[in-house]
Amino acid sequence: AVSEAQRKNPNALSTRNQVTDYLRNDLDDIRLQREELSQSSPEAYMVSHGYELRSHVREIEKGEIVTTPYVEEHLARLEGNMAEGRPSFIHGHLGSGKTELAIMAAKHSAISEAAYVEALKEFKEYQAENPDKSKQEKRAELSRLYRKNKTFFEKGLIDGDSVATERFAPLVISGSKDLTSQDLYTDKTLKLTKFNGKPLLEHKKDLDGMIETWRTENKEMLANLSPKERAEKERTEANKIIELYKMKNQAFGTEVETIKQALYRGVEEGRPVIIDEVNAIPTAVLISMNDILQRRPGQSCYIPGVGQTKIKNGFSVTMTGNLTSNVVEYGGTEDLNPAFLSRLDVIEHDYLPMSETDNSYEKQADPKKNELFQAIVTYLVDRQGNLELPEMKKSLNKIFALSQLAHQTQLVFEGKWKDSSMNVQSDSGENVEPRLEKSVLSIRNVLNVLKEWDKGSEKNLDKALWDGFISNMTNANDQNLVLAMAKQYGFFQESEGWNIAIKEHGSGFTSLSEAHPGEFNFGRKSMEVLSLAEMVEVLYGPKPERDFYPDDINFEELGELDEEATPEDLIEAEEKLKELDKTIKALEVLSSQCGCSVPNGENQ
Repeated sequence: AVSEAQRKNPNALSTRNQVTDYLRNDLDDIRLQREELSQSSPEAYMVSHGYELRSHVREIEKGEIVTTPYVEEHLARLEGNMAEGRPSFIHGHLGSGKTELAIMAAKHSAISEAAYVEALKEFKEYQAENPDKSKQEKRAELSRLYRKNKTFFEKGLIDGDSVATERFAPLVISGSKDLTSQDLYTDKTLKLTKFNGKPLLEHKKDLDGMIETWRTENKEMLANLSPKERAEKERTEANKIIELYKMKNQAFGTEVETIKQALYRGVEEGRPVIIDEVNAIPTAVLISMNDILQRRPGQSCYIPGVGQTKIKNGFSVTMTGNLTSNVVEYGGTEDLNPAFLSRLDVIEHDYLPMSETDNSYEKQADPKKNELFQAIVTYLVDRQGNLELPEMKKSLNKIFALSQLAHQTQLVFEGKWKDSSMNVQSDSGENVEPRLEKSVLSIRNVLNVLKEWDKGSEKNLDKALWDGFISNMTNANDQNLVLAMAKQYGFFQESEGWNIAIKEHGSGFTSLSEAHPGEFNFGRKSMEVLSLAEMVEVLYGPKPERDFYPDDINFEELGELDEEATPEDLIEAEEKLKELDKTIKALEVLSSQCGCSVPNGENQ
């Protein structure tokens, strides 16, 4: 409703009215109820966060990024802009996931638009057949139709259906200094369409007929020839026929063919457009987009080389880029024109939050704030949310340390990290501020490390960190600094055969033979498993204590629960607690999506 209000009057400064207020208040109430529900009992907490974790696993399976709260905030902002047709510019340092975020938002936006349109079509039929239904029933039916279509379209995209991919995947433009306005809008080329006033296929039919007529007229002569002689005779006569035909038909026909490029197609077809690395595009080319960026779906904009074109619903422009600063320089990029930027909603998308003070995953002050650790671990759990690792506690602490190391490299790369204990000396012996010029342990590089590790199948995480990241570094000073930071987080210890000598600034690379002179003695460890319920507490913190019990509980019926009670035991006990119907119903809904076993009201 909010996006529809914006579309009907794109120049309006506010979408607020009684309807949008009602919807916003309703959404706020639902969010509050969901938060209260997750804290109402240990079981509700487990179900709520268990569903959240498994939802993140499904995102990875779909090739999307993990929507931690930080990502979700920016995703919602981008999707809101796309729904209104408002252009966005999302910038951040390499490996922060800005392009993946833009693509994810574009897919969601395109599917939501299509689901809404299809739901309205079906809803009109429903209204005609059910004129006496209440407003509440009609709203519920429209919501159901929207969810049904949205699920159908999402499945088609996940399954790789060609129609769904063409319809919902965004149009992507890769920015470069060589990109021209023709690459954005239209390109023209000459196309041979007619030969002496006739289409080429008709000429082919004429030639085939003339050759076949010759074969019929010379059937007896060809029958007396050997197969080789016959083939040679037919080839010779065919060439003569073609040459004579060409002499009789000298005129050629051509026409100018217009090839629609991504930005023009997006306007005309109503599709999201992503311009990647936009600040690598020449300023003059970007300025040609000004009129498009100022208009909204339903209005007309000027397309260079085409003219006025109506913008179809669903069209939006999202740009991504790396901004050069006094700390990090991205070659081939330019500063964006202030007038151009003023037309965009500018969003800074940073690396995921991570605590700098927690010592281990078991001593997290606030686990919910360690979003980088949550995202990394999510890549390791199975579809049910269970985690299988060798030496579970040791492995999780090592992964937590890897998360902190990654976060520290990100802060240094951005020029946001200060630590007087980390002294880096220049060639002259002076202390200089730690800097990473070309390397950062982004989530992409962390995943490379985890692939090398393969849950300890052939090497430990230290060797995987070397093979998956450090050995790929192309700047010796970067390598030296990362090795120093890694040692601070417990990697590359002498007790395990490592001999990391921190070199002065300006020294050369450290080879593996220098870093680990001896042989690697790796022993494959047996696997241990943490259940979904246990993973919830690892990633989101301990479940809440039960604050109250209803007055009508018969404690004799509950039986005694020993200290090793399973989650199933707790859920069975919860059935006997006869908590509020609202809590039970909410748990039923969540449990159906999470896959957890939760009692229903009929068994009370």
